[in-house]
Amino acid sequence: MTILIISEADDLHAAAVGWGLRALGCEPVLWRWSAFPRADSASFYLDSGGDARLELTLDGAVHSRPFDAVWNRRPGKPAPRAASHPADLKVIRDESLAYLRNVAPFIAHPGTLWVNGIDEARHANHKTLQLLAARAVGLPIPDTLIGNEIDKVRQFYRKHGGKIIYKAFQPGGWDHGDGSTTMLRTAALAAQDLAHEEAVRACPGIFQQQVDTDYELRVTVMGERLVAGAIHSQAAGPSVDWRYSGVLGQVPLTPVELAPELAARCLALCRRLGLAFGCIDLIVRPDGEAVFLEINEAGQFLWKEGIAPDLPMLDTFCRLLAGGGVGRQVPPLRLADYYQSASFAEFKLLERRGTAPEESLFTPDPPRPGA
Repeated sequence: MTILIISEADDLHAAAVGWGLRALGCEPVLWRWSAFPRADSASFYLDSGGDARLELTLDGAVHSRPFDAVWNRRPGKPAPRAASHPADLKVIRDESLAYLRNVAPFIAHPGTLWVNGIDEARHANHKTLQLLAARAVGLPIPDTLIGNEIDKVRQFYRKHGGKIIYKAFQPGGWDHGDGSTTMLRTAALAAQDLAHEEAVRACPGIFQQQVDTDYELRVTVMGERLVAGAIHSQAAGPSVDWRYSGVLGQVPLTPVELAPELAARCLALCRRLGLAFGCIDLIVRPDGEAVFLEINEAGQFLWKEGIAPDLPMLDTFCRLLAGGGVGRQVPPLRLADYYQSASFAEFKLLERRGTAPEESLFTPDPPRPGA
């Protein structure tokens, strides 16, 4: 079983999964787009008969056979070679990224498992398409307005009695230059927020009816398996965006078994979007109805096991990638064991050398570089 991970050396998720795959008897290969064309190379061959193949040279090793599974985790941004002229850098980066997106599908054979496909991943990141797909499979969604017309936003605000929230299309924020940042987050809007017309007209946003919340669900779909955790986001008081409420990593989270109908709808959503993996966020109302918020096709998932060790996030995901390629019985993989491993010690060594910046497993889902 040959497995390719498209990510970076400083990605703690990729490092942990690589450790798990080796424990299962697989030998994963890391494809760092940030090393192309700076150090690595890729050659695509297409003959007159129509046969096509992609040959990768990664860290000096040549890979010419298609992989059995590809984890499209977090592609980095291509980096020019040191000798490249400064005037050429933008063109090189743009052309390199276009090239990698063009040829990446050819690292697979017809039976390759993609987690997730290049095109499917980009398609699934569209917030509007997510909402339409969720509604199509029977998941309730909040009443939603998307745009930058101030009069329509004010009308939407009045329609819902002032109970609406704002959210961005992707994570982002402002670096103030003094080490502090202000992050975009989901926030409840007040009447005074809509008094400044330019704030709405200048930049489109997603405006939704605020859903009364009992607790929230993070449902991680891995193939045909679902691992769900209840996030008790209101335990310390009302909260609109639990990721920024209190101390990250200390929000109460407990394993849950989904009702069969809800589980079936979550699986149907991923199938409709063409995803083998997805992190689905839902709000559970006081009446028990689960309302869809969004799906992240490359969301963080190990943080759930970090808080609730009974949630088998690492084991389930590694076995998804390994598929039928696990040739021997291996005990369940545990995140806690990875933290005690030589592999994690090597990762921390890179961190101390400044090669791998410190990363918390419990972080809001960041944007995907190169997506």
